[in-house]
Amino acid sequence: MHGGEPLTMDIQFLRGMFEDLKSLLGERLFGFSIQTSLVGFKPELIDLLIDFRIHLGTSYDRFRFQKHKNLFQYWKE
Repeated sequence: MHGGEPLTMDIQFLRGMFEDLKSLLGERLFGFSIQTSLVGFKPELIDLLIDFRIHLGTSYDRFRFQKHKNLFQYWKE
């Protein structure tokens, strides 16, 4: 997943989407990856990432971090 900000979607929606994809792909060898700015990251997402072995990629964007100061609360915990 890439584009927009995938982590701002509802966690249950994301879980359902990954379950559907896994069901459709069956026994094929595949992997999931999300590219994100981390805006919208919530600790509750960790279980989703683990359950589906999702690779999470990000890059530090100083402007974006300054614009979304609420993001830092998750990294302080």
